[in-house]
Amino acid sequence: MRILQVTLGSGATQVVANQDAVIGGYNIYCSVLIFQNNASHNVRVGDNTVTASRGILLNPGGSNTLTVCPPHGTLLSQYYLYGTSGDVIDVMYEVSQ
Repeated sequence: MRILQVTLGSGATQVVANQDAVIGGYNIYCSVLIFQNNASHNVRVGDNTVTASRGILLNPGGSNTLTVCPPHGTLLSQYYLYGTSGDVIDVMYEVSQ
């Protein structure tokens, strides 16, 4: 498992930028993703269309685990977070084999 922290900006914040989602020249595909809301505000998880009312809701101190289908998993750069600017969210992920 690997962990990273994402500091939210204004509007939807990409978990990792497309150019950052590469390890050894390959995109990061994940078989497990865990989002932990460390903030005192609600946060939403989704794709690039996530908003304050659209996406998976993470309550303050809450977390959500997403398990995706092998063999390829899901591309980490396809996930976005929406919440209060400056809030920090933990993302733990397992790289697909």
